[in-house]
Amino acid sequence: MTNDENVEIELDDEGDVDFGEDGNTGDFVIMEDEDEEVSVENIPDKTSPEWTDYVVDLFEDNELINKNPTCAGLRRLAEQLIGPIVEMNTKVVHAPSCTDRSATVVVDIVIDSHEDGFTFQYSGAADVFDNEYGNNCDAPYSAYPVATAETRAESRALKRALKLNVVAAEELSSNPSVGVVKRVDEEKRTEGKITTTQINFLEVMTGRLNLDLKKFVAKILDKNVGELQHADALILNETLTKYGQESDKIHEDIKL
Repeated sequence: MTNDENVEIELDDEGDVDFGEDGNTGDFVIMEDEDEEVSVENIPDKTSPEWTDYVVDLFEDNELINKNPTCAGLRRLAEQLIGPIVEMNTKVVHAPSCTDRSATVVVDIVIDSHEDGFTFQYSGAADVFDNEYGNNCDAPYSAYPVATAETRAESRALKRALKLNVVAAEELSSNPSVGVVKRVDEEKRTEGKITTTQINFLEVMTGRLNLDLKKFVAKILDKNVGELQHADALILNETLTKYGQESDKIHEDIKL
């Protein structure tokens, strides 16, 4: 008789216990344990078409708005399914002004993986705008473009981490003008000096490519940053896009 076996004691009519001897168990009857059925959850592979449906079923009711997951729900499941979020950084690429209430934000999230112990970074970008081109955010959130854009960007980063093919609740808007861009004459679109948004974009892109912005502008256009026009920014953006795809074409003398 081992410590792991279940034992039942049978008493005689006088209430005495026979402990048995020489292999005889006496009043002790050894009970066999029934095999317990272990339910193994069938978790689909993260690259399979069933993965998104599997993850969506894990959200609580209060983490879904019309079947679209909230940022808070995405954050909870990212830590549950992938690992703890150890770092989160926000960069405001474009900040709103008195005349332009739009905002563009990039969020980087760093997660320690439960599975293999490696650390992974995921990024997401989002914008909120309410200008001559239309708007893409409902009130009252449109009054806080940076905060709203940050939440959207975080949701996008978390979706990327979770490999989800869904739209987050914070990305949606009931505004009928979403996606409707007012026509602007092409000549007017390229008139005037470079915009703050374009400068911010150039700073972000040259930073990612480890380039000196001033040297880059001088190399490509033989100008100073302060002299740039709207049309110049389009040329520079196109050049940076090519550099991102073919880094071997970057001139050594413009690198940091």
